[in-house]
Amino acid sequence: MNALLPAAQRSRLLPVWRIAGWLTGALPVIFGARAVYRTIDAVETFVDQHYAEQTAKLQDRRAAAELYALLEACRLDEVAHREDARSRVHVAPGRLARWWVSAVAHGSRLGVAMARRY
Repeated sequence: MNALLPAAQRSRLLPVWRIAGWLTGALPVIFGARAVYRTIDAVETFVDQHYAEQTAKLQDRRAAAELYALLEACRLDEVAHREDARSRVHVAPGRLARWWVSAVAHGSRLGVAMARRY
């Protein structure tokens, strides 16, 4: 994505996103594999929706066909990660898991909103 977006248009908060992403991946490890897979599911669900919003805007624009194809390929890759994670968890989520998944989803939405501003 860095190759597609000029430096002036990139979020100035990228260092924050790197730390947040690391924590989002590292914290579930403390609780085990199911927590990791639920986190992957939550993140990839958000990313799938986010990419789908972007590709919907580009779908009818012929000039953006290459960007559309790239984003759609990325989206499908994220969907594959999500489906793989879902296939590895065979237990209904408990209260803590539901809270964590909700926090990840809300945090992801907040991150995108902030990235659009800064």
